Amino acid sequence: MDFLSVQNVILFLQFIVSVVALIFLIKYVRSTEGIEKAANEQSEGLSKPVVTILANAMQSDKAFFEEMVAETTGQHVQLVNIGTGPAIKLKWSIDWTEKGNKGLKGDQQGFVPYLEAGKTLETSLPRVFLTGQIECSVRCSYRSISEAEYTSLAVLDQTKITKVEFKRSGTP
Repeated sequence: MDFLSVQNVILFLQFIVSVVALIFLIKYVRSTEGIEKAANEQSEGLSKPVVTILANAMQSDKAFFEEMVAETTGQHVQLVNIGTGPAIKLKWSIDWTEKGNKGLKGDQQGFVPYLEAGKTLETSLPRVFLTGQIECSVRCSYRSISEAEYTSLAVLDQTKITKVEFKRSGTP
C-alpha cells in the first residue's frame, strides 16, 4: 500500500466520522426543540390569562339540579381575568337575541390593551337588560405575555350563565 492510498483511506474514514457526527448533531437539535417546547408550555402555565364574565355562585338547591353554572353580578355585565397573567389585546363581543315574538338581535364590542390578572372590566351593557327574555353570548379573544392566543365564551340565558368555555386558539 503506497502513501496515496493510505492518505485516501484516512480521508474516507474522516468523512465517515463527520457524517456520523452530523447525524448525532441533528438528533440532538431535534431533542432540544422538544425540550424547548415543553419549557415554553410550562412557563406559559405560570402566567396564563383566563377572561370570563364576572359571576356569583348560585347558593340554592336548585343550582345542583339545573344546568346553571352561576349568576351574573353588578349593574353592568363585567368581565374578569381569573387567570395568573395579564390578558393582552383583549377584544370582546356581546351578542344577544330576544327569545320573544320580536326576535330582536344586537351586539356590543370592545377592546382594551390589557386586563391585569384578578381585575375586572365593566362593559356598558346594563345587567338589567338581560333580565328579559334574552339569550346572550360573551366572546373574548386575547393574548398572553408569550403571545399565545386564547378565546373564551360564556353563554347566558337571561342572567344565568349556562355554558363557559376556554381554549388556546393559536401558538406564539
